[in-house]
Amino acid sequence: MAHGLRRRHTDRVTETVGLDADNLALRPWDYPGKLPSRSGLLHEGVFRRLSPRQGRRLGQAGVEFRTERRWDTLNYALLFSNVAAVDNRYLVVAIGSNASPAVMRRKFANENVDTVLPFVKARVTGLRVGHSAHISTPGYVAATPILEPGSETSVLVSLLDHEQIECLDRTEPNYVRRYVAADMCRLQLDGGERPSSFLLYVSKWGALAPPKAAPLALKRQEEIFAELLRGCAAFSRLVDSDGDYKAVMSRLAADPNSRRTAREAF
Repeated sequence: MAHGLRRRHTDRVTETVGLDADNLALRPWDYPGKLPSRSGLLHEGVFRRLSPRQGRRLGQAGVEFRTERRWDTLNYALLFSNVAAVDNRYLVVAIGSNASPAVMRRKFANENVDTVLPFVKARVTGLRVGHSAHISTPGYVAATPILEPGSETSVLVSLLDHEQIECLDRTEPNYVRRYVAADMCRLQLDGGERPSSFLLYVSKWGALAPPKAAPLALKRQEEIFAELLRGCAAFSRLVDSDGDYKAVMSRLAADPNSRRTAREAF
């Protein structure tokens, strides 16, 4: 495959990803952050458009990498950056803020781990997304995947090298990394490729659900806090809220005992 693919897009193809963007420790109500609407390659603080080619392997996807007029293949861009190629990376279905390039860039930069990271749009059958039954350290109610045969969900898949996935393990103390085979959940990447397996981070605490009902679907933080204040009396008593969900989140962030009590109430 020759490099220097012809440019196929006329809209904006790059976007700066600042280290201060999607700072959920300061603004937990913004969870899960700004998620891309397209596939892209995070490289040196820039999110570059990634264009998988129908019927081709992901490594042959086009990416505007070195200049505004030149498209390279994804594998060439990774090779040029002296990082692992596509086939030497782990496919992780990114749930919640792990689908935010800014969040992932900050996690890796904080631990001196390489921040070059592809994200690929995909669809997964057999999974949907809800809320973990715990309060995160910054005070938001995080996401978790839920097995549900027949469900079909649009997702982002991140392609992590060995150091990146070890770093992600360290930053996810409330989650367990699971191997998922295609006979359990089918994943189809943008461009048509269907991997035989992928990885998934699943909450240790289960998913939030009303009594004798299915787990709640993922909501905005304002909506999930309103739901909890209505439907979980122990949580409502704990936070003694006047309905200001941002104030509740700030109080929970400041008090680990309250977060633990909230988890037990859930």
